[in-house]
Formats: sequence, C-alpha cells, structure tokens
Amino acid sequence: MNKYTFMGNGRNKDFYFTFSFFSKGDIVVKINDVIATGYGVFCIPGSGNNDFPFTGGHIHFATAPKSTDIVTIERKLQLNRIIDYQPTASLTPTTVNQDMNYFFELLKDIRNDLQGFQETYAEFTDTESAQTLLERINAAMEEIDTVSGQIEAMGDITTIRTSLTNLGTSVTNLTESLNTLSSTVGGHTTTIGDHTTSIGNIQTSLSGIKISPDYANGESKAWNTEYTATKPGLLVFCAWCNGNGSGVYAIVNGATLYISADNKPMGPGWTGGDHQAYFGGNLPIGAGDTYKLCGGSGYQKLTFFPYK
Repeated sequence: MNKYTFMGNGRNKDFYFTFSFFSKGDIVVKINDVIATGYGVFCIPGSGNNDFPFTGGHIHFATAPKSTDIVTIERKLQLNRIIDYQPTASLTPTTVNQDMNYFFELLKDIRNDLQGFQETYAEFTDTESAQTLLERINAAMEEIDTVSGQIEAMGDITTIRTSLTNLGTSVTNLTESLNTLSSTVGGHTTTIGDHTTSIGNIQTSLSGIKISPDYANGESKAWNTEYTATKPGLLVFCAWCNGNGSGVYAIVNGATLYISADNKPMGPGWTGGDHQAYFGGNLPIGAGDTYKLCGGSGYQKLTFFPYK
C-alpha cells in the first residue's frame, strides 16, 4: 500500500509510513485533500543490497494537525529515467534491479490511480479504452516481473535485452492508451464540476462525525509503564493520590500533562475537586503516541479503549 490516511488530534506532529520510495520528492502530503506545507520528510535508508534507496520514514509537522483534519501521505513517482546505461559500462544486478523496480513501482502507482478513478467515476470510465489500458498495465507489470527474475539469476544478457525491447513496446502502447483516456476524461470535466458542491456538502457532514470509544474491548495497562499506541483511542485512568493531589501526572510524547501543584486543580479531564485524594479522568491518544501514567499511591488503574 503506497498511501496512508490519519486523523489529526491537535497534538501529534509525527506520522509514519512504511512503503518504499526513491527520493523525498516522491512523497506527497495533503491535509483535507489540499497539498500541505510546514512539514519535513525523514527517510529510513535501505540496507545492504536493498534495491530501494529508502524503505519508509515519517512526516513531522511544525504545527500538529487539528482533530478535524484528515492527513494523507502518498507516493507519487515521476515518469523519468533514473539510470543512463552506457555501452561500455558493466551491467550489475543491483543497478538494473533499481531501474526495473522504479518502473515497476511507477506502474503500480498508475494502476492504483486509475482503479481509484474508475471506482469514483464509474459512470464514464467503464469504457473499452479504460479496460484496455488496465490490461496493458497488468501485462507490462508481468513483463517487468519476468525480467527481474532473469536479472536475479543472471541469465543470458541477450534474453534480458530482448525482454527490455518488448517492454519498451508495451510502454509505447501504454502511452498511446493514456493519451486516449486523457481525451475521454477531458470531455467529462464539466460533469465533474457539477458534482463539486455535493462533494463539499458530504465533507461538511463527515467532519461532524464523532468517533466513540469501544468500551466492550478495553485493554488494561500497567501504571508507571510507557506504551506506544498502535491505534487511536481513549485512556481512562484513576488513582489514589497524596493529600494535596500532586503525585499523579501523565507523560504523552515526552510532555508532562495533568500535573498538580499546591492550591491548583489537576487539570482538564479530572473529576472530583481541587486536590481531593481520588481523581479520575480521560485522555485521547492517537496512533503512534507514547504515553505513561505516573505517581499516585495505593489504588491506581489505567485502561485503554480503542475507538470504534
């Protein structure tokens, strides 16, 4: 999967992904389907004989997306050559594999885009040219897979060059089909424009949906132990504190929250009253957040409820 979708929570600034890519320019980040700004891309390099320069990474925002924001991270490869083969240069499996992988991943991105486009606008993409295009993409991907197997075995180089020539013919046919589809889609832009108001109304309705905790599947957690959330959810916690209530606090993504001092309440999410011995509260947690509930004396309990 070359696309990840997250919900913001107003606190989380880091969003992780694990698909392979070739450069930072391959990563497209959007908030509410609009190209985002104010973020950095941090890459995980491939190791050893890895055929991909990067095997994942994460996005860090200077300002955390709001709880109503939908964050998408997607790979978009450019239709470019990354390696220029010279007649006198040696042909190594690593070099050819990277070139083949780049084209293979590019075709997968094109196929995913076309399939998503076809599902969204099925009323006018269910045409012979669209179906033929998808079939040619699948055939080209099968051809690349065959070539990659030959490279791994380092078979006869003449066979590899013949396969590459056939692949070039498939790409030429693919380009012709893309041009045909572009003309077909261009004729429907007015119809698409008529639907933008309806889509906007749907987005407004979706923004009002609230996610509720799944109280039937709560997970008991240990006090004074750090966890990393694998899914968004709600922490429900309570503790028997010392007399002034200053012994209980939370640490979320390295920041201390809900800590009390003399003559001050415990903070948002607590019930009871200022500095009573027993406090209870809840704390929303996003996927990837680290959290830890500390302090307290006597009875203390921590439960994580995933969102439905």
